[in-house]
Amino acid sequence: YADLDPVKPTPTHNFLRLLADKGALLRVYTQNIDGLERRAGVPPEQIVEVHGTMASVSGVDSKQAYDVEEFKEALRNDTWRELFA
Repeated sequence: YADLDPVKPTPTHNFLRLLADKGALLRVYTQNIDGLERRAGVPPEQIVEVHGTMASVSGVDSKQAYDVEEFKEALRNDTWRELFA
């Protein structure tokens, strides 16, 4: 588990937000799961996350969605299995 909280959007991510703010961005396609486009402020409806995202967590079998911050805390405390029980 790598804590992605310290990772910050780059100038390119911020440029994409600027384009979105000006109405000049149709869509962003990304293969990254870090969510930096969201952190930069690009509207989620304009982002296509090809390999998924860490913006949400869900059970494979149950399809139950979980709060990401709750899941991170469960990872830190090694209690994550309880979320999927």
